[in-house]
Amino acid sequence: MSEVRVQTRVYTGPLELLLYLCRRAEVDIYDLPVAEIAEQYILELEKMETIDLEYAGEFLTMAATLLKLKSELVLAKSEERSDAEAERAKLVRQLLEYKRIRDMAALLADRYDAQAKRHGRPGGQLQGDTPESDNDTFLEDFSVVDLYRVFHRLYGEVAAPRPHLIDLTDKPVRYYIDLILQQLKESGRVDFALLVGPRRTKADVIGNFLALLEMVKQREVSIEQNEAGEIVISPPIEYDDPRPREDE
Repeated sequence: MSEVRVQTRVYTGPLELLLYLCRRAEVDIYDLPVAEIAEQYILELEKMETIDLEYAGEFLTMAATLLKLKSELVLAKSEERSDAEAERAKLVRQLLEYKRIRDMAALLADRYDAQAKRHGRPGGQLQGDTPESDNDTFLEDFSVVDLYRVFHRLYGEVAAPRPHLIDLTDKPVRYYIDLILQQLKESGRVDFALLVGPRRTKADVIGNFLALLEMVKQREVSIEQNEAGEIVISPPIEYDDPRPREDE
């Protein structure tokens, strides 16, 4: 069996290792088998030649969490087992949120690379799909490079990773779309970084970014870069708030 390679950069590490173990065991994240995964997790840690000291505590904390859950789920009384099941469910949510973030970052990175190879670093303004465009290229005229850089920077500025303390939300993308529309109604133009806010969480960065991509795709907004390189959101040329009016 080949040794697993675990990145120890921002927000990778313990959760990336857990995802790898789930894929290798061909188990659904929702059905996370704690006892089996805990044993495999420890074995993989023992095989790793080095762990960045900055993140070693995160790997060990996750190991302790898994072993504690394994013990409680197997040996605990019914009341304690209920608490353990709640902790297991929390870990599953963390894994799903991490996978969502990782997959989105990978998608943006792929578009970044494809854009750079084809056009270098184009600029301009995007006002949504053109008749010839499709779901894979609707960002091309603006610059996937620029979008990826802004997303990566904002996401990286969030507090240092703590995989066992991930801030999760159940807010749908529609929530963030309505938030952006409300800000446009009040201000006319919105700086994306300010929209996310100084107390942002990783979930908020992801939610707002997904909302922005969807709104651009539906031609509900246009985006451009200011001199500082920030994304500025504004209504399209013929903007009409898509929400129903009170008198209708």
